[in-house]
Amino acid sequence: MTKITALILLVGLTLNVGAEEGNKTLNDVFKADWLIGSWARENGSTVTYGWKIKDVLMYKESKSSKGKVYSFSLISLGEDKKTVHYHSFHNDGYVSIGELSSMGKKVLRTAKWTQKKLTSKQIASRVENYAANKVAAGEVDKDGIAALKKERTQFLKERKTSGTNAFIWELKDSDTMVSTSVFKNESGNYVEGEGSWGEISTRVK
Repeated sequence: MTKITALILLVGLTLNVGAEEGNKTLNDVFKADWLIGSWARENGSTVTYGWKIKDVLMYKESKSSKGKVYSFSLISLGEDKKTVHYHSFHNDGYVSIGELSSMGKKVLRTAKWTQKKLTSKQIASRVENYAANKVAAGEVDKDGIAALKKERTQFLKERKTSGTNAFIWELKDSDTMVSTSVFKNESGNYVEGEGSWGEISTRVK
């Protein structure tokens, strides 16, 4: 084989691989079809994953126990045809922009987020609602309401307005998903640590 022939074959192979990469869709890269559908959380809220544009654009919609949408996210493939982008918007002004990686029955979500600083009026309103929900759920009695409100008020005053977070969504069986907050360790791996919390969701049939 001459050098010219070898060069032609190499160029042809490169162009072919490039064409294949360029034709990839979100569905080719993000292997997480098991997410599709609605999931009920323990607190009564629901989250639904679906296709906005088949194979190209996914969405995630979260609703409260009363059926009101409180967050909406878009999942898309980057120009490099490798990176899966995640943009999330909440009704309280919270916004997060990050990436998703599928790993079999697991999905890693990493994100940078921002949220507005609450006004004194907003804090007072949220504290009252929080306390009312706790009382209704039987998680606190009348004697503990004052301390609960004080603690929640302090928490909301000190809450950050920006940061990073990461979650792993894992399919435990065909109808159960566990979402766990994780942290990056010194080795660069995302693992559970102090402050991690989990949430179980059940597929809605």
